[in-house]
Amino acid sequence: MPTPQSSRISVSAIFALNGLVLASWVSRIPEAQKTLGMSPGVLGLALLATSVGSLVAMPVTGWLIARRGSRPLLRWSSVAFCLSLLPLAASGSVWALAGALLLFGAAAGAQNVAMNTHAVSVEEDIGKPIMASFHAAFSMGAMLGAALGGLAAGQHWGLLPHFALASAVLLGITLFTLPGLHQPSHAGSAPKLTFRIPVAVLGLGAIACTESVAEGAMADWSAVYLESTIGVDPGRAAFGFAAYSATMVVGRLLGDKATALLGPVRIVVGGCSIAFLGMTVAVLTTSYPIALAGFAVMGIGLSAVIPNVFGAAGRVKSLPPGVGMAAVTMAGYVGFLNGPPLIGGLAQYFGLRVAMMFVLLCLAIAAWLGRRMPAGD
Repeated sequence: MPTPQSSRISVSAIFALNGLVLASWVSRIPEAQKTLGMSPGVLGLALLATSVGSLVAMPVTGWLIARRGSRPLLRWSSVAFCLSLLPLAASGSVWALAGALLLFGAAAGAQNVAMNTHAVSVEEDIGKPIMASFHAAFSMGAMLGAALGGLAAGQHWGLLPHFALASAVLLGITLFTLPGLHQPSHAGSAPKLTFRIPVAVLGLGAIACTESVAEGAMADWSAVYLESTIGVDPGRAAFGFAAYSATMVVGRLLGDKATALLGPVRIVVGGCSIAFLGMTVAVLTTSYPIALAGFAVMGIGLSAVIPNVFGAAGRVKSLPPGVGMAAVTMAGYVGFLNGPPLIGGLAQYFGLRVAMMFVLLCLAIAAWLGRRMPAGD
């Protein structure tokens, strides 16, 4: 029977695989846009299907986890997320792509809820904080996926051969990894619906939402921005997300020590301010290396923000930790999934460079709210 220690390795691998699958898609968004002849506005609307799929799947997954446990849901959702690349590659129209993105978003949302729930059980059973290491594994996977996506784009691979190979390899690794998941020592429980949301939780949710707009923009628009606005080839454009993910890894590996030294409030405010500086550089320059550096600065700035916001949500004593965490996590998903379609709509009328400035507004709001972030009540 797998132990919590061995399960930690398996869960880390699943976090990395989640990043690999996600980055495989986002690194090839420009190719999908070009193949289907989509304008930025139409692409933004298509990406909205990802939001719908995730936001529908997340509460359903939570309900199922409360009854079945996180392990079986993590197994099924991990397999589904690997396979969800195939419909994206086979989409021959905008409507087909929207349907594929609906499935992709549902699989992503289900796996995210399941893997974070199981990660919490591993952390509780081991008895020490290890969540940052799981999120670092995700960033490593995303960095590798973006780099491989850029290589595929540079070699002029079509979506079908790229995603078919990626799906087969990642599915094989997933099936090898899943037996290592342990059975949690206690069953999780789904957060109950409540209409009593403390101001502290609302504030933390607002930080998570606005910060996650920046993360979503990097995932869905960084490659498109570098190709269409800066004017680089698809292969080099894909490395924008890779640079962001690389510095995100470094920041998350150092995040626990930085938080212990500076405190959560300074990490959140300072991190959002650093990310604001990086995005400002990226949207004002016409140079590819400088834009790449701006995206890298964003990664280091944003790396420890969400872990500290989630930690603060767990310390709000006027609500059970699961309820506060669920509310703040959902708010983060709203920003991550709905920010990119909004940027696409703005780009349709004002151009992508101006549209990306919306991220600056969101980061400024997150930094301002971070100054009022509670340590607990």
